[in-house]
Amino acid sequence: MHVRWIVKRDLKDVLEIERQARGWWNEDDFEWWLRHRSVVGQVVEDNLIIVGFMVYELRKQSIDLLNLAVLTD
Repeated sequence: MHVRWIVKRDLKDVLEIERQARGWWNEDDFEWWLRHRSVVGQVVEDNLIIVGFMVYELRKQSIDLLNLAVLTD
């Protein structure tokens, strides 16, 4: 498995994982959060297939996990 930054072309797969996880974020939500300098988005790949993602905000004393989901079988 490999963890890397989210890029625009990942959003289709990330949105599908979010949908399967019954999450409520849509594409606009992801784009809004990821525009912030303090927010980081990463995907987890297994054999070049995105199997999960996380979005978190870096703060002075902490990290706030904003969204996290993994692909279901």
